[in-house]
Amino acid sequence: MKKVVCMALLALLLFPVSAMARDIEQGKFEFTGTTQTNLNWSSDDNLKTDTYSLNFDGQYYVIKNLGVGAFMSWTNIKVGGLNATMWMFGPQATYNISYDDKLSFFGNVGVGYAKYDIRDLNDDGFLFRVGCGVKYFLARNVAMVGQVRYQRVNLDRSNLDEINMIFGLSVVF
Repeated sequence: MKKVVCMALLALLLFPVSAMARDIEQGKFEFTGTTQTNLNWSSDDNLKTDTYSLNFDGQYYVIKNLGVGAFMSWTNIKVGGLNATMWMFGPQATYNISYDDKLSFFGNVGVGYAKYDIRDLNDDGFLFRVGCGVKYFLARNVAMVGQVRYQRVNLDRSNLDEINMIFGLSVVF
C-alpha cells in the first residue's frame, strides 16, 4: 500500500497536467481582446513606420479544449506621410493545452477576408493566419494572453507576410 501511495504522489509531482489542469470545458465561451504595436525609428521620415492594432476573438468550445469562433482585427499603419487602415475578419479554431491551474498553452488557425485602404487605393483579398501562445490565469475565468502569430494576406495588388507579437486579456464563461 505504501508503494502505491508513493508512486501516486510521485506521478502527481512529475505530471501536474493531470492533477491540476486548466481545461476549458465543452459549452464555455471565450472572448479575447489583444493589441499589438510596431514602432520603427529612422532618421529618414519616409522610412518611419508606426503600426497599431486591436484584435478581438470569440469562440465556443464544442468539445473540451477545442473552440471554434471568429476573429476581427483593425490595424492603423503610418508610413512616412501616408496613413493606411486594414480590416480583417473570419472564422478560426483554437486548441487549448493545459499545463496547470494557472497556465495553459494554445494554438489557433484562421482564414478570412482582408480590406486595405490607403488614400484613394482600396484593396481586398484573402488571409491565412496561424499562431501559438500562452494564457496565465489571474483569476478563475480571466487570463493574460501572449501570442506569436504568422499572417499571410493575399490582396489583389500585393501580398503581406507578417509575424506579430500580441498581448491582451481573455475571459472564459
